[in-house]
Amino acid sequence: MLGIPTRVAIDLGTSTTLVALPHRGIILREPTVIARELPSSQVVAVGAEAHAMLGRTPGTLVADRPLRSGAIANFRTTEILIRALLQRTHPLYRFIRPDV
Repeated sequence: MLGIPTRVAIDLGTSTTLVALPHRGIILREPTVIARELPSSQVVAVGAEAHAMLGRTPGTLVADRPLRSGAIANFRTTEILIRALLQRTHPLYRFIRPDV
């Protein structure tokens, strides 16, 4: 299918998330952090960009780690993080649903 990998492996870690493809290995390694604007919850940054915002955000932004002690603390934020990382991996993953 257009040479786009349909299988993707994701390792959600408390501090780092890895995305890997078969026969290519790890293609993305990002901090497990997401920055959102309040009160709309619109995503401002994900991964390294959001990590740089930790502890340095104004009152209208919140940078957060959706996993705590190896467990998902906020399911909706984790879902947004995974979608953003998949789109960063390949823009067509917005339309083509890979097997994860």
